[in-house]
Amino acid sequence: MSYLGAAYGVAGKRDDAYEIVNQLIEKSKAQYVPPFCIARVYSALGQNDKAFEWFEKAFDERSGEMIALKSEVLAHLMGNAIVRDDRLQDLVRRVGMPMDRLALNNATSEASEAHTVVFDSAEHHGGKLVSSVESSSGGGGEEVAGSDVECDDSRG
Repeated sequence: MSYLGAAYGVAGKRDDAYEIVNQLIEKSKAQYVPPFCIARVYSALGQNDKAFEWFEKAFDERSGEMIALKSEVLAHLMGNAIVRDDRLQDLVRRVGMPMDRLALNNATSEASEAHTVVFDSAEHHGGKLVSSVESSSGGGGEEVAGSDVECDDSRG
């Protein structure tokens, strides 16, 4: 669910993204929802203060999802606003990963040419993240289905 919410946020479908994040927060009252998943959606919406509030919760509980922080940012799953926030570099450092600001800036500026995240219907791809990567030579893209994540399990 959080990947779908993030896709909506990045695509500018703000109402849909907020609906997803509200569902995740409501779900978290009855069962565990990794804070990272809620942060992912807020980040894609450009709501950095709320995103970092939830990232800090994930960090404090030593959430395993934190290892995906840098790769998801570089893959543009969380939008571009977070890249310009100095708190990201600090958080990635505290998680224990090196952070190269130049690499992030370059990745952000090249995102539209190199990598597009596409979410297809749950019926077509089983609700999984689908990444369509196009080569710089203009060739066709290949689709790669991502793995299910605990907070994206929509089965209840």
